[in-house]
Amino acid sequence: MKNLYVLLLFAFSLFGACTSTSRTSFLIIKAATHPALDATERGIRDTLIGGGVDAKDIKTSDMQGKSSNAATSINQAAKPGQQLIVFTIGTTPSQTAQSIAKKKDNIRVIFASVTDPLESGLVKDLQRPPSFMTGVSNMYDIAPQIALFKKVQPDLKTLGYLYNPSESNSITLMKKIAEECKKQGLTFVSQTAQNTNVMPTSARILAKKSDAIFVSNDNTALSCIPVISKACLNAKKPLYVSDTDVVSFLKMFNIFNITLGYYVAMA
Repeated sequence: MKNLYVLLLFAFSLFGACTSTSRTSFLIIKAATHPALDATERGIRDTLIGGGVDAKDIKTSDMQGKSSNAATSINQAAKPGQQLIVFTIGTTPSQTAQSIAKKKDNIRVIFASVTDPLESGLVKDLQRPPSFMTGVSNMYDIAPQIALFKKVQPDLKTLGYLYNPSESNSITLMKKIAEECKKQGLTFVSQTAQNTNVMPTSARILAKKSDAIFVSNDNTALSCIPVISKACLNAKKPLYVSDTDVVSFLKMFNIFNITLGYYVAMA
């Protein structure tokens, strides 16, 4: 997430580019509440305040899995004659902000924690984003993850993937993880969970038909990690995750991770 430094500097350049008579406000919207996205939000807020932005000019919002919540927050924050910079954390709020910013010339969007900006339609070219929107991806190299799972769990034959099919980022990762499992000789099985209410049942089902569960970048699943971990513990199966912050938050012995953390702030 170190590239977020560059994006925050971009935000400050937008802030400085405003006329002396205009006011710039900042809105941070995250897809859900869980340790990884919370850490990203904290880093953005700390950097803005550290750069001289008044805390009262920074609003935060949790869309709680509903695009309508994100749209409401943006429309309420976008005041006539004022500049609004929206930081979106996650693919879904980024897509919502994009659709609104296209129609308003006083809104700029900076996204983070987006798995695939191209597949999700946020940009057409990673090197040439639209003038009103830019951001960073949290895509990681899947091959070393799967290889390590096999190393720490030699009897691993079937890897389960828990996801919400309404999250495009999860669909992208599911395809990539399934492909990598095939390359490394593992059977891949998946289980959907449309919302947090069905997550306990979905986790129990997947734990029974797999040797381990992998949760990766799916905000619905990540917001239910305690429930998923419990299902894995009861089934005596390990739980692998792609977010360091989740492991640090829970400190549970059946959760394993080797990838990135999400907090970064400029000094």
